[in-house]
Amino acid sequence: MVKFLFKFLTRLRSIVSQEVKQLATSDQQKVVYVLPYDTSLALESLAATVAKHNLPWQTDLLTHTKYGSFNNAPVIFLQHGEYLSVETNPQHPDLVAKLQELYALGDQVQLVFVYPHWGTNLIEKPSLDAQVQGSTRWWANIKTFWRLRKFAFINLYQIISLRDLSSLMLSSDANQLAGLDLKQIKQATQDLNQVEFLTDLSPAQVTFFSKNLAAYLNAQYRLILERRNSNRPLPSRKQLLEQVIQDPVVQDAILLTCKKEKADLLQNTLEFKLQQDKSLEIIDEIAADPRFSTMKKYDYVLRKLWQRFYSGIEVRGLEQIQDTLFNHNKVSLTYVPTHRSHIDYLLLSYILNEYGGIKIPHIAAGVNLNFWPIGKIFRRGGAFFLRRSFNNYLYAVIFKNYIAQLVKARQDIEFFIEGGRSRTGRLSLPKTGMLNMTLEAFLRSPEMNQYYVPIFIAYDKVFESATYVQELQGKSKAKESALLVLRNLRKLKYQGKVHVNFAKPIMISNYFTRHWPNWLEESKGNKINKVAFDKVSQELAQDIAVAINSNASISHKALFSSVIFQTNGEFEYKQICKDINFMQLVLQHTLQFNPGYDISKTSAENIVKAVVKVGKDNISNENGQLKVKKAALAEFNYYRNNIEHCFIAPALAAIKLEKNISDEQLNGFAYYFADVFNRHSFTNFTQQTLVSQVKYFENLLLDKTSEQRQLFAKQLDIYLKQLDTFMTVMVEALNKLAAEGKDIEQLQLSTITSTVVSNLKAQKSIYPDFADKTTINQLRNAFATAEKFTNITSDQLVEALAYVHTWLK
Repeated sequence: MVKFLFKFLTRLRSIVSQEVKQLATSDQQKVVYVLPYDTSLALESLAATVAKHNLPWQTDLLTHTKYGSFNNAPVIFLQHGEYLSVETNPQHPDLVAKLQELYALGDQVQLVFVYPHWGTNLIEKPSLDAQVQGSTRWWANIKTFWRLRKFAFINLYQIISLRDLSSLMLSSDANQLAGLDLKQIKQATQDLNQVEFLTDLSPAQVTFFSKNLAAYLNAQYRLILERRNSNRPLPSRKQLLEQVIQDPVVQDAILLTCKKEKADLLQNTLEFKLQQDKSLEIIDEIAADPRFSTMKKYDYVLRKLWQRFYSGIEVRGLEQIQDTLFNHNKVSLTYVPTHRSHIDYLLLSYILNEYGGIKIPHIAAGVNLNFWPIGKIFRRGGAFFLRRSFNNYLYAVIFKNYIAQLVKARQDIEFFIEGGRSRTGRLSLPKTGMLNMTLEAFLRSPEMNQYYVPIFIAYDKVFESATYVQELQGKSKAKESALLVLRNLRKLKYQGKVHVNFAKPIMISNYFTRHWPNWLEESKGNKINKVAFDKVSQELAQDIAVAINSNASISHKALFSSVIFQTNGEFEYKQICKDINFMQLVLQHTLQFNPGYDISKTSAENIVKAVVKVGKDNISNENGQLKVKKAALAEFNYYRNNIEHCFIAPALAAIKLEKNISDEQLNGFAYYFADVFNRHSFTNFTQQTLVSQVKYFENLLLDKTSEQRQLFAKQLDIYLKQLDTFMTVMVEALNKLAAEGKDIEQLQLSTITSTVVSNLKAQKSIYPDFADKTTINQLRNAFATAEKFTNITSDQLVEALAYVHTWLK
């Protein structure tokens, strides 16, 4: 019966850590799996996962009774009882005895920890007493299974030797053990250290270790349930709305918005009631309404979407999120991905659920998406909506308090650090509005371990990319509507792959400790040190952006688009394959400086084949000739821009060789512009590291042909021309100020943007982002914040411009 239920009615997601996956190719013997409970469904799930990943399954290690075909399974059980209706059951009666058997097997025993769970954070399972038996428990199990059968997860998250686990147990909190005092723990530690092999322990020592290890493992499982329990239910939407409105901060804001002039009691009461009703309307407009029924539909529809229009999703770094959730208490995650497409709103929730068994976040969406019927669908999928402007005082207070209540309830949040979708393909300047609100929420709940998770997203095909080019060329942005969505869906064709790279989570408390040492005490009562808070916000925003670009995906489309950059779009098939191969070879060397890069290892021939398949309307391959429509070259550049920052060092090296630029000129250029690159392209250079990387690639490219070097040199062509034009206008503006008897301190960079854009347009380029105002504003911000330009003198500014001319001559 159970085999039938599992095989035909259950959809299992298996999540196996890289460390555990390595067992498939090792000769490791004596691998034993630690299951928290002994249900047949858990055993079936584990066996299926082991088979799928070709993991060891040695049937001569342990013997069980009453488990049928699993009586010889290499498994120990922590608890005896069901899971679907009860999560904490009595300790398994055989646990101590099985641990004793493991000690008898010796030091080679490796334990793999398994965390099976059912459901999502949107629902709550029945919670029955562990002693409930008979029809009540049977019926509860059947109902829960039927509801959750498509949401079964099993996570093989850790591997540790029995000896190391024993040492870890003895170093843990004593209250996790079987009533030991410090003297007993010290003696046990000495006993363990004195024996060369676990088999040398005496029977009494084995009993001692087994008994306490059983208590420790059960305590750890309870801790994991607290940390990872994806079944922790959300407060209902009604409850959450009431908590937000009844919060003293919001009530004070309501009072402040009431009429302040003297009036009778009746008028004051009516005004307060009016503002209270307005507050309810505001929070109703904002708040998400996540529902399990909608998530089930999401799960089905999105799987069909990826299967129909995409050839797969490549996910890297998700294990870092798992590690954070398994190893830290009271974790609150804030996901901060790049924003390439409207598909982004659906993508992350799907990945977290499908590939990680991680609860889905609440997603910040612009109020422009809150139109029928999309708004309702998004809201029930976890989206909450924010206005473009926070000028309304009451709205701002309510929105901030909503974010604070989500963090307090340990509900994860997702927002796009760039604000809107990037029209150029480059990472846009971080917006700190939502960032500041989540930071303020953390200050109200400092007991939380809040982490920010930077995420790099890249598509082989962004279905809006042609629209982005048109908008950069001056076409007005179309207003979001149901009709526009239907039009876009109708155009949806094969899209290739999606690449999603998770960076290492960033712990926020470290930033507050660094910039505001007494933050824990001083932030009580909603008091904020604004200077310190702003430093935290600015540094964190920069670090998030750098982490995103440090985990770039150098994909098929990005490589191909880089090779055809600054060409007429006509190539010989064999030559373009050679160029792609060469570019891959050189970029592989960037991994020693940026190990987070994900560089496609696919052969050049298959890369071209994949790109032609995705872009068949704009590219042809006939008789050994590749042709890209000239009108599509600007669209291809969108994908090159995704990885433009990856080319900085190798491109400068190529230019240095081609133009015979001296080391002295390189040092001078790096002195002024290393931090400009950091602020504009979100790299992590110092003057020294930029110089050393350029020198490394100079040696690598030294014996290459001029044509091969040009493949890299041209990647900075637009960037250097923008730098040159911007700084030339700066110097002209400075000369004008000098003629008026004014100095550099009175130079306002914001006043020169329009002139820079005009001068760039005059140079003409097929790439509309060349003279894009948003791009130039980002460059302006880089100069305004870069270390060497904040207090620069007139002579230094002229000198810096001369260095740019050297690289462009």
